[in-house]
Amino acid sequence: VMPFLGRPDVLIVSAGYDAHYRDPMQLMKLRTSTYRQMSEAVKQIGCPVLFLLEGGYAPEVLAECVEETLGPWVED
Repeated sequence: VMPFLGRPDVLIVSAGYDAHYRDPMQLMKLRTSTYRQMSEAVKQIGCPVLFLLEGGYAPEVLAECVEETLGPWVED
C-alpha cells in the first residue's frame, strides 16, 4: 500500500499488537522487530502520523511492541 499513498496530509495507523507471535491471538505471528521495521517505513512517508492503540493481549509483549513502534520517532 505504501507506494500508492503518495504523501498524505496525515496518516492514522491502527496499531494492533495481537499479530505478535507471543500474543494469545497470534494473528500473523510477527516478531517484535517487525513493528520497528513497519514504523520506520511509515516514517519514510514524511507526514504527521497518529498511532491508535488496538489489540494486544499479553502485557509484556504489548510493551515491547509499543517501544519498537515508537523507537524510530523518538530516537532522532
